[in-house]
Amino acid sequence: MGKIRGPQSDVEFVLLLALLWLVWRVNQHVECTSKVLANVPDRFSGFNNTVNRGDADELLVPRVIHFIRMGEENRDVRPEEAACISAALRTHTGWSVVVHTDREPRGAAWDRLRGVWSAWGRLSVQSRPPPQHVFGLPFRDLAALQRVTALRVLRKHGGMFVSSSTYLRADLSAYGRYECASLTAAEDPDVILAHRDARLLQRYLHHFHDADLDWASRPAAPRHLCRAIDDHDVAMHLKDVVDPEASAVSHEDWYLWTKD
Repeated sequence: MGKIRGPQSDVEFVLLLALLWLVWRVNQHVECTSKVLANVPDRFSGFNNTVNRGDADELLVPRVIHFIRMGEENRDVRPEEAACISAALRTHTGWSVVVHTDREPRGAAWDRLRGVWSAWGRLSVQSRPPPQHVFGLPFRDLAALQRVTALRVLRKHGGMFVSSSTYLRADLSAYGRYECASLTAAEDPDVILAHRDARLLQRYLHHFHDADLDWASRPAAPRHLCRAIDDHDVAMHLKDVVDPEASAVSHEDWYLWTKD
């Protein structure tokens, strides 16, 4: 006679299923996942980068902005970097910011920034260990490590990547209707909007098969894979700012330079 399963076995089986579901759920970044075209095989092919579905509120790119901070030297958030995060939040109503880092951010500017935006639920920190290699090759420098991390984050979640020194001055939400769009496409993009399955992300990542590749000299992306963002007065770089007013920083962010 076969062994009869008792009620306890059924409970254990249900608990196992619940545990498996919980593990799967934790590994999802719900707010970062674009639901548009989420279940369509071969989402992008040919020249369909300019996907415009007619509804301005229905974007291919999820409304989340990613900042990448890796390394001990990036633990303390400088006022310029805090201002870049603040500008991204101010110019993109309805979007949220996730700071991906291997160390808890700190510093007076960070505390002020968090005090303003965290209460609205639009600013969060996601801890992640730094990658050790790419395709089995060591990173040539910290910039390469952060660049690979940004590409991997976009390939998992989609959204908008903004470099720590890029101060946005305009809303780029309209570019979220495209498979992929980037700023300063001829150089190292400081801003990339992309669906997680955008074909250009994989191409960019595969450039790192060549450890000696100069990223700024990589082959140009085919035009149908990436929409170029009109960068006229869209963004500026903030580095070593002493006087935010003289540096054309919006007055809403001047408080980040306040000295206690």
